[in-house]
Amino acid sequence: MPTPISSSSRRRVWAGGQAGRRIPRWRRRPTPDAWSILHGHRRETVAMGLLALAALLVPISFPPVIIFPVPGIVWAVAAVVTLACQGWGMPDRLAGLGLPALAWIFGGGILALTGPERSSVEGLLARFNEVAGVAFIIGTAAGLLWLLYRLFDPPVSTHARR
Repeated sequence: MPTPISSSSRRRVWAGGQAGRRIPRWRRRPTPDAWSILHGHRRETVAMGLLALAALLVPISFPPVIIFPVPGIVWAVAAVVTLACQGWGMPDRLAGLGLPALAWIFGGGILALTGPERSSVEGLLARFNEVAGVAFIIGTAAGLLWLLYRLFDPPVSTHARR
């Protein structure tokens, strides 16, 4: 709602509007709240939901589909949907998708190498499988927070339209 610049007993002058007239509620620009942003970007919301679902499925022990774990399949579907979204720039999409994968690979690898079972390959793989899931969940949370931040506060384009 515009703020009054000056007011008299008969007439109000509003900033940004015509003198003496208030803007009707149906003509005002709606304020961008979280619900309207998520409702206006449905594909992005589905992509973030699939990423969250992939992280939530990590602790549950599912039998692998062919050779792929179920959370990995859900993450791959989320990756396809995320790459099809137009609400984010390509660097933001790659950051949101890359953080879980990098956390799984490097976080699981570093934590597995620092564990006490480094003497055998079987012990190293068992330790990697224990800690890689937690690293994937943490990386997914970081990626989701980044994508959510960029959806609510997109970067301002510095390129002028011609």
